[in-house]
Amino acid sequence: MAAPSLYLSGLVQRRALAERTALASASNKLPTTTREKTTRDVDAQKQAARRSARARRRAAATSSPPDAPQAAARRLMERPPRPLACRVAGYWPAKSEFDARPVLAALMEIGATILLPRLELSAERRMSFRLFDGSEDTLEDGPFGLRQPRADAPAVVPDLILAPLLAFDRRGGRLGQGGGDYDRTIAALRERRAPMLVGLAYAAQEVDAVPSEPHDQCLDWIATERGLISCR
Repeated sequence: MAAPSLYLSGLVQRRALAERTALASASNKLPTTTREKTTRDVDAQKQAARRSARARRRAAATSSPPDAPQAAARRLMERPPRPLACRVAGYWPAKSEFDARPVLAALMEIGATILLPRLELSAERRMSFRLFDGSEDTLEDGPFGLRQPRADAPAVVPDLILAPLLAFDRRGGRLGQGGGDYDRTIAALRERRAPMLVGLAYAAQEVDAVPSEPHDQCLDWIATERGLISCR
């Protein structure tokens, strides 16, 4: 199947953003007590989902073939959702996260500019994407056991974001760790442009439905060791 054009990708993402904006507007019209109760209910659902998703991901990291990350890299390179020789934000894996390093190495070989997230626990809790040359020696310890670029690494706006996750569904739902860093950062980027959002995961991390709220940012694609999944 041919990769979608950048125009169509941007059009679909703008349409999805409009739908999420409409949902948020409808939610804001609810009485305050009803809106607060709905938010509490979804928060409780997310907390329960995270507990089971963490256990499922740990099991997948142990039971999946050792070359699962390399298989996902091959799938992505064989059927790219967009031209990949662009500015790609990945991540350095922590704990049982799907290992993005084989994907990043394959992208570097075709000329992609690689970025990694840097999280700063300031009053605003900001996340930015910084230039990465491929060497772990250029990384430092960050919050929550993360490895991230140093503060002097140049910040760059990505065209494509590879995001870690706890669970996903085929509608593009992404369950993260709960800090909201990716959602806030991607929402801000999508106000100015439409970077494509691709989740990296073990196939076993798929669920029927991820609990979601209007501010949650949807995935465009998911790459697993078994293949690519289009969410649009």
